[in-house]
Amino acid sequence: MEKIKILIFGSCVSRDPFGHSDQPANALNFKIIDYYARSSMASLSTKPLYGLNTSKITSPFQKKMVDRDLQKIFFKDIHLLDFDILLIDFIDDRLNLILTDDGYGVTDSPEFKKSEINLNNLPHRILSCNHDLYKHHWQQGWKQFLHTLESIKKVKSLLINTVFYSNKDDRGEKLPHQNHINLSNSYLSWAYEQVSADLPKTQFLQYEDIEFISKSDHQWGKAPFHYTSSVEQACLAEIKNFYYLSAHH
Repeated sequence: MEKIKILIFGSCVSRDPFGHSDQPANALNFKIIDYYARSSMASLSTKPLYGLNTSKITSPFQKKMVDRDLQKIFFKDIHLLDFDILLIDFIDDRLNLILTDDGYGVTDSPEFKKSEINLNNLPHRILSCNHDLYKHHWQQGWKQFLHTLESIKKVKSLLINTVFYSNKDDRGEKLPHQNHINLSNSYLSWAYEQVSADLPKTQFLQYEDIEFISKSDHQWGKAPFHYTSSVEQACLAEIKNFYYLSAHH
């Protein structure tokens, strides 16, 4: 059986359900074409930064993530990639945007910090996702994202992973920073509202009857977006449904 080719622009919530390369993904007939992480629509809308030395990032995967975000490489790559589904999520919007006065931008991720790049000679500000200017750039990035997909006739391949932060773990314990969780979920609702103006409901991966629960012994540590396996299984099932429905239309 031919594998369903998945391209991911997002975070671990979209990547983790597929397991590792030698685990469930193959058994479930999925193939990950590529994975673009630690970036956001807001970052994509800013001018690319070339020539910055990221060699202090020791992990090749993390270095590649940061380089791609700095250079906004996604819009170039997508023309060359063969995929059935483009799965995106907005969890990495929790990371601030570094925006220079000249309009250059980069995601202020833990991986970017490892590069030890000094931006002191570039006048800049740091914006959280709830800042009006961040949201303006996010909307511009989304327009460019959609326009790019239209240009390659791939809009119908787009699937929005409509996840929310969990407020408790699988032991029934409330997670810390409930205020932050509520703010983050309000932001995610805003983001889904933006894209719902351009996409039909069928292109939103819905978690009907599935509660978002944090996994206390998750491989990446406990966090409001590190979910139990029931969430991940629901994700895979919905992706398959989306693929087979779209293939017959």
